[in-house]
Amino acid sequence: MNFFHLVPQIHYGPGAAGAAGEALRSLGVRHVLVVTDQGVLDAGVIDPVLKSVKDAGVSYTVFSDLRTNPTEQHVAGAAYMYKTLGCDGILGVGGGSSLDVAKSAAVIIADGGCITSYEDGDRAVTGTPPPLVQVPTTAGTGSEVVAGAIITDSKRAFKMHVVATPAQVALCDPRLTLTLPAGPTAASGID
Repeated sequence: MNFFHLVPQIHYGPGAAGAAGEALRSLGVRHVLVVTDQGVLDAGVIDPVLKSVKDAGVSYTVFSDLRTNPTEQHVAGAAYMYKTLGCDGILGVGGGSSLDVAKSAAVIIADGGCITSYEDGDRAVTGTPPPLVQVPTTAGTGSEVVAGAIITDSKRAFKMHVVATPAQVALCDPRLTLTLPAGPTAASGID
């Protein structure tokens, strides 16, 4: 039997991203790993989110070493940074790629191993994943509200669906999508 898990708390509306810091603090997070991509950083889209984290008294480290169609190496890099810097929560900010890496890193942090061993439910998550908050900057993938993720297995050059972990909180702020260029807006809408 298959189960479909959604995020327990979904907040939608203009300004919702400004609640990221409070959401993390309410989950007991003191040092969060922010998983995003360089484009979101460069565009300044993430600035109000990071401000809310800082204002809530939560320290943060940014992991932005990922790209569209992220691989198991991106997931491993985020998990490694989390562990070595003593983080205690994850904040995914961006499109589906960033959110999928955030969810997948939470699995590796909880159970170890490589994310490729979680393809199509081949392996269940048995450990306790860290607190996870997701803030989408595109509209269409739905990655912020589901447990699965799409990660590319670099050895097979194959996109696979992996068992990931759902976030505790999704903050859907339509203002974050306003500066997205036309191409990604259309692509995420089709998605």
